[in-house]
Amino acid sequence: MDTLHLGLGLVLVGLFFFATAYLATRAAPALRPKENDLLTAQSLQGNLEDAVLVVRSGGRVTAMNERARQVFGLEAGELPDLERLARRIRPPDAFLGLCAAEGQTHFTLDDRFVEATSYRLAFSQEILIVVALRFPELAAELAGQETGASAQTLRTFTELSAAMAASLDVEETIQAVMENVEKLIPADFLEITIWNADTQQLTPYRYGWRSVSQRGLIKVSAPYRHVEGTSGYLYRERSPLWIHDLSQRSDLRLEPDRMPGARSFLGVPLMVGREFVGTLELGSRTPEVFREADLTLLRLLSGQAAVAIHNALIYRQEKERSAELSGLSQLAQAFGSARDPRNLFSRLVESIAPLLRVEVVGFLLYNENQRMLEAQIPFHGLPDQIVELYHAPVPVNSTAEQMLLDQDVLISEDASSDPQWEALGLSFVAQAASLRETVLVPLNSGGQMLGYLQAANHPEGGSFSPSELHLLTIIANQAASIIENATLVQQARQRAQRAEALRRISSLAGSAATLDEILRYSIQELTRLLRADVGAIYLLDSSASQLQLHQASLFGAASLPDECRQLLVDQPEFPFTITGSQRPLKIDFLSDSDAVIPFYREAFRVWGAQSAIGVPLIVRSEGIGELLFASREARFFDHADVQMIATAAGQLAGSVEQMTLRSQIDETLRRRL
Repeated sequence: MDTLHLGLGLVLVGLFFFATAYLATRAAPALRPKENDLLTAQSLQGNLEDAVLVVRSGGRVTAMNERARQVFGLEAGELPDLERLARRIRPPDAFLGLCAAEGQTHFTLDDRFVEATSYRLAFSQEILIVVALRFPELAAELAGQETGASAQTLRTFTELSAAMAASLDVEETIQAVMENVEKLIPADFLEITIWNADTQQLTPYRYGWRSVSQRGLIKVSAPYRHVEGTSGYLYRERSPLWIHDLSQRSDLRLEPDRMPGARSFLGVPLMVGREFVGTLELGSRTPEVFREADLTLLRLLSGQAAVAIHNALIYRQEKERSAELSGLSQLAQAFGSARDPRNLFSRLVESIAPLLRVEVVGFLLYNENQRMLEAQIPFHGLPDQIVELYHAPVPVNSTAEQMLLDQDVLISEDASSDPQWEALGLSFVAQAASLRETVLVPLNSGGQMLGYLQAANHPEGGSFSPSELHLLTIIANQAASIIENATLVQQARQRAQRAEALRRISSLAGSAATLDEILRYSIQELTRLLRADVGAIYLLDSSASQLQLHQASLFGAASLPDECRQLLVDQPEFPFTITGSQRPLKIDFLSDSDAVIPFYREAFRVWGAQSAIGVPLIVRSEGIGELLFASREARFFDHADVQMIATAAGQLAGSVEQMTLRSQIDETLRRRL
């Protein structure tokens, strides 16, 4: 039988008699002996190596043997409260839990490892908790320095190893390792770093106080370089590092915010075979606090910890790879399920965002008609108000145009100050959106440059790794094909819709419908086709010598004030109108445009417009009116829209002329009769 169980059996037998006698003396106070005499008389010395204390319900210590007084530093006859005893134990909750209910656990008492067991004894209405503390020399036993490790010692070490490997989540595994190391080796600071081969950096995790009442894992945002400090030494040497007094090692000073006030240090590399996984490091504010036994224990535990963390890292990599494959398969589904361009980009971004550990991801497309690089809504991590401003012109023969033609991956560590972003005209957006590390991956389909896939801002900072760039390239190649196909489908559908709309307008223009009916129906058709907010037509009244709104055809808005409804041809503004200049009008930002004459500006203000297009109605080289469309969104129209309404304007101009001539002939005939 295990010596611990034999000893505890003797202790429990003695305690049974002790508790019986103790309760009997409560019934007869005059016959009750002193507690210390009872404790001595009832064989609590059956195992002198164990410290035993008895706790009554409510948490009051009733008795303890001499060994318990020694380990807790108490005077003879002194019975302190549990809170005082718990202050010397780490973690204290484990000890207090044993004093409240039956169980087994392990912790440290004054830097010594303790195996603790508690039993619940019931006597009539009295409940006692008997707590036995054993102090095995765990490091010596496991290292084979004694006759051999006891079954209890081996069981304890097995439990620690099982706890560290219980989860495949990386952070849960790291926390389990730290919790078990803290139980064996008390330290003021406890830290594990994980090696990232892609970035050649160490990602640190600390175990400490998250709040006033809660201890747990704390991930440090700034990674360590593999050549710096104690972690760098462990990485280079692949051997333990034991420093009695850090003040004597100027070559291995810790960073100011790392282990502040630490005087002694103990660390080991985490290795699986020859593969470096990371480091396990402890610090104390007291010099020369760590012992040879602590180093032995740490080396023994580091092997199990390295395997557990390595397995968790492999599992995370496989899980991420599976998620990547699943996400990439969803990209292909985005094209088949999205009809509207906004829905397409929404589904693309929703599929891509989970694959990347970034805060910002989205698409920048090159609008060839407007020669503009434009961000597409939605843009993960950026509000729509910022995205609406996220665009830049690409002038002919400019640096920005050359960068698009080169189709290179653009990587920036700080986009707000990067010359490449300044050349693209996007530095102001980078500053407004607080973009840090950023990558622009070209969207290339069949040799045609469509734009960029952008990813930016790791949650923990740091550069983009080669594996991340490889994944972004794969995503960009698939997304480029999807976007090009969707664009071709949209253009084909749009061309068919516009051709059908122009056919209907042409058919109506040649029908017997009145001029008001032709103009009203045509404006409605064109406004809906353009998805504009307002559509109107102005006609030149030669008899009144003024450009006048055709009220019956106004679509999408109420009537305008008089100053916006008509303009005399002899006013200074008329030569700058669409009719007077016989030139099309295209305005992307009405709020920033100074070229808009007051006649138009007041109408746009009433409509709440931000962008507008217009074309003249021309007959025999003379302007007879104009078509005007407005949107409450900036940069809403493109040159293809202008070309389409110009075609419609040609058909409507002929109808207006025919109707005008017919009206003039009818008037002449009436006068003759």
